[in-house]
Amino acid sequence: VYSSPDGATWSQRGSPFSDLVVGLAFNSGVYVAVGYQGGNIAWSTDLVHWTYAADSVSIFDQFTAVTAFGTTSFAACGRNGAIYISTQSGQDNTWNPVSSTTTAHLHGITWGAGKLVAVGTGGTIVVSANGGSTWSSSSVGTASLNAVTYTGSGFYPGRFIAVGDGGVVWTSTDAVHWTLQLVTPASNLRGVAFDQPRGVAVVVGDGGSVFVGASLPTSTIVSADRTNCNDGSAYVIQATLAGSVGPWKVTWWDGAVSNVLANPATRTVYPTNTMPNSPAVSTYYVSKLVDVYTGFSGNSLAGT
Repeated sequence: VYSSPDGATWSQRGSPFSDLVVGLAFNSGVYVAVGYQGGNIAWSTDLVHWTYAADSVSIFDQFTAVTAFGTTSFAACGRNGAIYISTQSGQDNTWNPVSSTTTAHLHGITWGAGKLVAVGTGGTIVVSANGGSTWSSSSVGTASLNAVTYTGSGFYPGRFIAVGDGGVVWTSTDAVHWTLQLVTPASNLRGVAFDQPRGVAVVVGDGGSVFVGASLPTSTIVSADRTNCNDGSAYVIQATLAGSVGPWKVTWWDGAVSNVLANPATRTVYPTNTMPNSPAVSTYYVSKLVDVYTGFSGNSLAGT
């Protein structure tokens, strides 16, 4: 197990067990790791010292993922539809098997909106709304699903994101009705994470592929029309930026560029008229808006 304070530098910590570690979760001061071989589960409070916690788990179960939920609970999933629940911080002899209603191999599990959601082979999705006591099974498409996460309910409406083979990305707000998107070029997707403060999803897959998903930024000029004499007085125009949380790179109608850290974007202009006794109209607008964090841009933006 490795840990990092910033994602840039990593340090090796302890080893939960000698076999492959395939999942790690954290809840209320306790880390739980699961292994693929022999039903391995271990817990730790510091990532260095680990205690084996799988005495109540079948040695024939092969785990693939684990998630935290509630205040002290964990759920682990694996091959042949295996799901185990611990409501006591994942510690010794507190893991109990539950019926997932499927024999599909489950590859990923998450918690959100009061539901546990696990995904697996053949597009299998199993859902529990009562802490893992009972489960319902369904499927979307035929491609195997390899990972699932929940976005939270901050900047964007909360939704589940499941990714899998062939570049499939399924999203749902209720874990019942799912919408398909595809990444290109197609790749077998293995993991997904969501940056809630910025509303950005990051998906990784075979061959070192990385995909970023987010909404396109938009802009609307909200300053009121104004009539003035040709006196060279200043006028501050204001553009509301939406669709992302920035920072943004704003290109105005005349090619001028502003780096904007916080909404709205403002620009001071000095309307002039070179034709005496004849009215002139000056139109101001944002011609291009780029979210610096994602690189996504909006063009032909509304509002003048």
